[in-house]
Amino acid sequence: MKNLLLPLLAIFFLASVAIADDLPPRLDITLDRFTMWTRLPPEVSTATQGPDGRVWLAVRSDSTPTRDRFEALLQREFSEKMPQFRAPLLFEPNERIWFDAVVSHNNETQYTLFGYNGNTLIELSLNARMHLRPSAAFANEKAFFASLNGIHVYDGQQWSTRDVPPLPPNQNERVLPYRLFTEPDGKGVIAVPRQWKNPLLRWRDGNWTEFPLNDNQQTNATTASAAPRNDGIWLLRSNGLSFFNYQTNTLTPSPLFGKYRLQYVNLLLTLPNGSTLVAAKNVLGEGRNNDANGKPALLLQKRRSSIFHQE
Repeated sequence: MKNLLLPLLAIFFLASVAIADDLPPRLDITLDRFTMWTRLPPEVSTATQGPDGRVWLAVRSDSTPTRDRFEALLQREFSEKMPQFRAPLLFEPNERIWFDAVVSHNNETQYTLFGYNGNTLIELSLNARMHLRPSAAFANEKAFFASLNGIHVYDGQQWSTRDVPPLPPNQNERVLPYRLFTEPDGKGVIAVPRQWKNPLLRWRDGNWTEFPLNDNQQTNATTASAAPRNDGIWLLRSNGLSFFNYQTNTLTPSPLFGKYRLQYVNLLLTLPNGSTLVAAKNVLGEGRNNDANGKPALLLQKRRSSIFHQE
């Protein structure tokens, strides 16, 4: 047995060395922190800064790597001051970083999620026909990924998948059925449907809850963006701004944002402190003129851009 084991170890070692020697050389790139703008070389498609301050450079590639070559390159770059690899999909607080990639393995091409913390590599093949990048979120020590075929959750030990209604056949290869947003307190995840005939999904305390969003208006409305709050979620969709309240299970189309009613919203996001920021082109606010009943009228104030903030 010992005589057989030594040749096998030698073969494995030589294969590892061969893969390492086949890796592309690192690009000669330096970023001067005293320079505001720096032109990146054409080999780099994007740059992403992680929570530790390091900048991850996504290096272009014309070929599909093998799974082993992908892992070897990730191991080489993971601890570099400026990794030259690909754009991260999700940063976990515990140093694990997630990526998505098309790799070849056992004579098959697989679209796969990879999570790596410097020691252990986690994998999940998405088995998707289209390589559409998942939406990702992190909450309560769990990583969430919404792909074309469900919402995949990794709890640090194992995977689970929440099935979701698919999009119509003419759309299911162009957009994701759901987009993920972390709640302000970091303990829950909201899955917002692309189409409003599908329910809003909320993961909280280990359970999924469905909220129907049919507001008897445009059931074919699509969602452009969302901003979670502790009591509900702001939803920017193709027919206007709405607010969904978790406690009352009600959807309010075009609600007042503070004392204003907003039109043509082009920015909606949740700030780190849990407050909401909105940018709108047109603003409806109380004017000095009264309507026919003597009440203050809502007058349209046309502006190029207005920023509104709500605690």
